Amino acid sequence: MFSLFTGGITNCIPVKQVDLHELIKIIKSSKNKSLIGKIRLLVSQGDDSYKKLKERLDYITPNALLKFRSLSNEEQFNDNFICSSSYIYFDIDNVPNPIEYKNSLISNYGSIASLICISPSGKGLSILFRISNEITSNTEYKVIWDKIRYTILKNENVDLRCKEFGKAMFLSHDPDLFYSYDNSITIDIQSYDLCKSTEKSSKQCISYKSSKNNTLIYTFSDLPDYDEFIDKVITSTIIHVKNPIVDFNTIEYVKCTFPRIIKDGQKHKIFSVLIHKLVYLNPKLDIKYLFAYINFINNNYTTAPMDFKELCRYFSFIYGLTQKDEYIFNQKQTKSFHVNKTAGLGKIDKSRIINSLNGRKRVNLTIERINSARAYLEDNGIKITQKSIAAISGLSISTVKNHYKSEKSDIDQIVKSINDSLYDSILQFELP
Repeated sequence: MFSLFTGGITNCIPVKQVDLHELIKIIKSSKNKSLIGKIRLLVSQGDDSYKKLKERLDYITPNALLKFRSLSNEEQFNDNFICSSSYIYFDIDNVPNPIEYKNSLISNYGSIASLICISPSGKGLSILFRISNEITSNTEYKVIWDKIRYTILKNENVDLRCKEFGKAMFLSHDPDLFYSYDNSITIDIQSYDLCKSTEKSSKQCISYKSSKNNTLIYTFSDLPDYDEFIDKVITSTIIHVKNPIVDFNTIEYVKCTFPRIIKDGQKHKIFSVLIHKLVYLNPKLDIKYLFAYINFINNNYTTAPMDFKELCRYFSFIYGLTQKDEYIFNQKQTKSFHVNKTAGLGKIDKSRIINSLNGRKRVNLTIERINSARAYLEDNGIKITQKSIAAISGLSISTVKNHYKSEKSDIDQIVKSINDSLYDSILQFELP
């Protein structure tokens, strides 16, 4: 059984419980077929505004039955968790040909999977496995999720963001989804090695095997001081700006950020993200420096610092995942505009230039959506009106009216104009 939520992701109270049979009926003949069609059109155009539309879809919590969708800490888990759904949910993103890939998944996992369908975006696949294991805690769930991810699905590009026990699965539309009422698997968690053994230096740490789960635990000693580790640890993608003021160059970008006050219940999630990013940005750096960075944050920015031994165990677990052969880092973002640090610009001036350029880029994307919707209507013999363009593009009618006859800006030329400007005239520079 699954908890069903209607009215979008902001509704955290389930309206009822549905079984696999009812879930299949919902996905086969979705009442949100039209909205999902718009989402898939925007995704095909590379338009990130589909995310807001997606948030309006109904959803289930595929891993658990809940009273309220929030399992952030132990208190919320005890208050909101009813029981496991007996299913484990996985999501595979960025699939070039989803129909062909779905057929491949059915061929590979059709004998053990309970459901395989195309996701609402049209660029991914959702998979459910029914399990016979009893799950009563977050820890048990994560061990089973990891076992399936790194054994059964080891060759798939699984989205690690779907790992949360209370994760939402937006309900898609797929008349040809695969399903089986009979398939079920049992996961052997006793023999599972959660972390891949890695070579270590006596200078970086001492380690031992936990008898409980065979996990390689690093117990760090003689940690480097602040000045030493802060000088070595890279916390964001290094960018070399060629122009005197700003470059226009869309690249993959990773940056380690965290709130100035980390409340209890947030530490594991924040530290996990930071460890993944730090390992990606510092692939050859001795891990004692990465741990020292996390330990510094734990001691200085949390309301209730994690016990040192617990932090060692948690760091070891997350670090071990990053060392697996099948591991894929999926926390990259894109960044288009980069200010030259040698330009001598203050924070306000930098923000003004970057915000203005990003605003012009967003307007260009809006114009592209309007043009794509206009072309879609024309190709299908549908009358072209501002209202019909708004319906197809997902833009508001006021936005369509504002940019209905607009033309895209030449951002390359705008950036050139900024770089050609003298520094002392930057504050007076106005984007066209």
